[in-house]
Amino acid sequence: MWIVLIVALSDTSIVGPALGLTLKDLYPFGDQAGDEALSKNDDGSSPPIPILTLFPFFNHQHSKLFVNTNGVISFLQGVSTYTPDPFPIANDARMIAPFWADIDTTRGGAVWYRETTNADLLDRTTKEVTNNYPNFFRFKASWIFIATWDRVAFYGCAGVGCSKTNTFQAVLITNGQHSFTIYNYEDIQWTTGTASGGNSTTGIGGTPAQVGFNAGDGIVSFTVNASRSPDIVNVDKHSNVDIPGKFAFRIDASDISDGGCNTEGNLTIAPRYGPMLGGQYLIISGPCIEQNATIKVSFSGSPQKECERKSEFAFACITPLFSHTGDTPVKVEIKNQEGESRIFQGLYTVLNLADCKHQVHRHDASDWFSGRQQISWDPDVAELQEDDFVNIHLLFVALNTCGN
Repeated sequence: MWIVLIVALSDTSIVGPALGLTLKDLYPFGDQAGDEALSKNDDGSSPPIPILTLFPFFNHQHSKLFVNTNGVISFLQGVSTYTPDPFPIANDARMIAPFWADIDTTRGGAVWYRETTNADLLDRTTKEVTNNYPNFFRFKASWIFIATWDRVAFYGCAGVGCSKTNTFQAVLITNGQHSFTIYNYEDIQWTTGTASGGNSTTGIGGTPAQVGFNAGDGIVSFTVNASRSPDIVNVDKHSNVDIPGKFAFRIDASDISDGGCNTEGNLTIAPRYGPMLGGQYLIISGPCIEQNATIKVSFSGSPQKECERKSEFAFACITPLFSHTGDTPVKVEIKNQEGESRIFQGLYTVLNLADCKHQVHRHDASDWFSGRQQISWDPDVAELQEDDFVNIHLLFVALNTCGN
């Protein structure tokens, strides 16, 4: 039995007493934590940072990212824009924005970052995910990226204005299939630089900071309440997980509408990527599916193949053999008993075999032809349940040995 786990981005209302986080509540950062630091700058970015794993974000897989001074982590390019535009934004502006505003570290503060697979930190992030998303009780983090804006000043500050600083943090978490982000806000004292209309002594006014996520396609985005409004200065007292100053989001897929399914829109595909050889078992969710509906899938215009309905909002499909790599359009047709069809679309990433991390492992390779083999796999990667069945297929390849 396969189970689809769907968690939508939570509401971002004010909860609990406005006590907020302390520096001890943030993940360790700075020199002592082994972080890299951006040089002091205004509107700058890191060079592209290669990361150890593919990071799923809004239906795309990423192998590198940029840390930007102005409170943003981006994936396709650096972000030097200092006045936050309203989401959604196109032009490949794919970003995670814990506090997009005009930061100037030449006036004060530092921006720190690192990726890590430290066991204690992986355990900590795993607990944060499983506590905030109970349906992901089998989730185990395998990779983390931590970026911290430490007591950063705003552009154009003067006099007492330069003593007003912000400290906040973004933590990116994944197990290779699902990804989450945690925003931690220790202290927010300003919202706007002077080039965005803010006051030089208060850092307030003009076009305030934006908090949220943007897919870069001009369509898909998520914005935390109070973004680009004066009240965003109180984000360190807000939460969507009952801890003032802390937010948690699942970000590997676009948001699913209320009720677990929809009559139109995009697909949620898990896993998000797989090998060129095909044979990947996919769980696809999003559409509402009637009991006796016929479901067919096509990848990049390939012939339609029938899928298996698993529930009223999920079905299973097997990927075909691909002759290409990269993002591949997925088209699903769902036809009810009356013959009425609905079309849904999504995106699947085809990987070169050299880039695939094999989830099934062969033991004692030297003894492979003895007639008895031992294999193992990681059940947490596929999020298998105790009563699930595993089908094992052996693939034989005939090699051309020059006519022998």
